[in-house]
Amino acid sequence: MKLTVLLVTGFASAALARNSLSVFYTFPGSGSAGEPLSPIIQASDGNFYGTASGAYPSVGVVFRITPSGQFTVVYNFPLDNATQTAPNGVVPYGQLLEARDGYLWGTTRDGGVGKQNCAGVYGCGTVFRVSKDGTSFQSVYAFCTQPTCPDGASSQGGLTQTANGTIYGTTYGTTFSTIFQVVSLNSVQTLSKFNSTTGCWIRTGLTQASDGLLYGVASACGQSGGGTVFQATPAGVVNVLHNFGIATPAGSGPSGQLIRGISGKLYGTTLSGGTSGGCGGNGCGTVFEIDTTGGFQTLYNFDSNTTGNGPLGGLLQSSGGNLWGTTISGPKTGFGVVYELTSTGSLVQVLPLDYYNTGGAPYGNLLWASDGNLYRTASYGGANATGLGTIFVVNTAAPPRPAIRGFSPATGAAGVRVLIRGAHFIGATAVSFNGVAATFTVLNVNSIRAVVPPGATTGPISVKTAAGTATRKSVFTVQ
Repeated sequence: MKLTVLLVTGFASAALARNSLSVFYTFPGSGSAGEPLSPIIQASDGNFYGTASGAYPSVGVVFRITPSGQFTVVYNFPLDNATQTAPNGVVPYGQLLEARDGYLWGTTRDGGVGKQNCAGVYGCGTVFRVSKDGTSFQSVYAFCTQPTCPDGASSQGGLTQTANGTIYGTTYGTTFSTIFQVVSLNSVQTLSKFNSTTGCWIRTGLTQASDGLLYGVASACGQSGGGTVFQATPAGVVNVLHNFGIATPAGSGPSGQLIRGISGKLYGTTLSGGTSGGCGGNGCGTVFEIDTTGGFQTLYNFDSNTTGNGPLGGLLQSSGGNLWGTTISGPKTGFGVVYELTSTGSLVQVLPLDYYNTGGAPYGNLLWASDGNLYRTASYGGANATGLGTIFVVNTAAPPRPAIRGFSPATGAAGVRVLIRGAHFIGATAVSFNGVAATFTVLNVNSIRAVVPPGATTGPISVKTAAGTATRKSVFTVQ
C-alpha cells in the first residue's frame, strides 16, 4: 500500500511542489532487513533490487521487491560466529549493477579475508556477484589480503560496466583510493592509485562519457584540498579536470556519482561550499556541471532554509533536461528533501521528507523507473516504530524515453547478434532494423541484444518502449 505524504508548504513560489511523495515500502525491522545505504535498481525482469543491513547473524542482504511491493531477501551475507569472520563481505554498500551476464554485481565496504590488515569490520571489503533468484553467489575478490593493502580497501561506490563490457570500480582506501578492473570471476586488477594531488576518499563509482573515458570524483585532497573531478583512461591513466577548494564558493567535497547529461556534459554535487548562508559558514553544497575538457560551472547553491544541505547523492536528469536529487538534512522537517532544478540551475520545486512517513537520510541517486516514477531508499525512519528506513516514490507518471547511444557490430547479415547500448530500455516492446521487427532480449537498463531479422535492409535501428521510440542516426549495414 502506498501512503501519500502531505507536503510542507511555505517555500518561495518558484519552489512550490508540483509532484507528491508516497511510501512504496517500509522496512519492518525486528529480525528483518533494514537501513538501506544504497539506491535501488530496476532490473531486466522489471523488479527492483537493492541492498540493506541484515538481521543477526546476517551482516547484510541483497533484496528484491516487485512493482506491487512484494519483498524478498535474495541473499544473506553470513557471519561465522566461531571464527568471527564474514568471507563474503559485510555491509553491501554501493549500488548494484545488473551486468550483461544476467547477474547482479556489487561491493561490500567491509568483510572478506583481509581482517588483519585494516580497520574494517571482519575485513576490508569484497566484490561479489549473485543471481537474481539468489541460487548462485560468488565472492569474486577480497581486498587488502596483503600488508599495506596495495590493492586498496573498502569499495563504497557501485560498479560500472562500460561499452565494451568491462566492469570497473573504485576503493575508498586506507591510505589511498584506487580504480580497479574486474579481469575474471576471481580476480581484479588495480589500475590507478590516487595520491594527495589526484585526490583521496573516493566514495562513488565511475561514469563513462561519450568519449569512452571514465569520470569520477574524489571527495578530498587535490591541489586545493577540497577534492577533485578526474578523468581516467580504460588503462587507468588519471588526469585531474578540476580542483575544489575547502569551503569555497565553487563548492567543496564532491559527493555524488557524476551523471552523463543529455548535452554530453557531466553533472555532480558537492557536500559543502557554495555561496548560500547557513551550514556553519562553510556553505551547504552545490550542483555543478563540467565538460570533458574541464570547463566548469556552478549551477546551484544549496540553502539551509530552502533546499537543505548535504546533497550526498548524485543527480538524475529527466528527458526534458531537469535535474533531480536529494539532500540528507533540512529544511522544515530536518530530514532532507527531494529537489528539482532546471538544467541551468533554477529551482523548480522542493519536496520535504518526513521521518515518520517517507523516512530520512536518502543517500545516492534517485531511480527513474519504467512506470515513470522516481524511487529512492531512505536509510532510517518510516512509519514502523523501529525506524529502519523506507523506499519512497516521487509520483511523476512520466516514463523515461529510451535513448540509443551506440551498437556493435555496425554490419552483419541476418542472424547476427547486435548489442544495442543506450538508456531506459526496461520494458522495451519492440526493436527494429530499418523498420523490420527483430527478436531481442533486454539485458539491463542500458543494453539490449537483438538479432538481425530476415528481410532487414541497411538503415537505422529503433527501440520502442511505452514512453516512445528511440532511433539511432547512424545506420546498421546489412550484408
